[in-house]
Amino acid sequence: KVSKIFITHLHGDHCFGLAGLMCLMGAQTDEDKKRNQVVEIFGPKGLRAYLRASLRMTYSRVVPPYVVHELWDIPYTHGEHDTQALPPFAGEMEGLPRHQRYGEIGGGRDIFPDKEGVWRLFGSDPATGM
Repeated sequence: KVSKIFITHLHGDHCFGLAGLMCLMGAQTDEDKKRNQVVEIFGPKGLRAYLRASLRMTYSRVVPPYVVHELWDIPYTHGEHDTQALPPFAGEMEGLPRHQRYGEIGGGRDIFPDKEGVWRLFGSDPATGM
């Protein structure tokens, strides 16, 4: 059972398969599990808008319930040009509202680094893992 997915950055070789994976997981999950199990997806800022747009543009409604937690202020360390910034049109995609028909439920967080520069994804609460 996959309950958490981690995307390191938004290059195609790291995120293009996410929507397909979500559809595959939804198709292989019975309705009772689909209602009671949430997939948590962690990744950089922009992932939430990317997944919303990908699922809607392809009319992909056979996905498990999911939330996207975005990590903000990630330094770009892949070459000399900073392509970590979102493209200009991404601001329009970020305004795309959450819609349960496409699997997304409430609860996704924007996670910023703490004063030590660490993103704390999980806490000590055993009930929530937060």
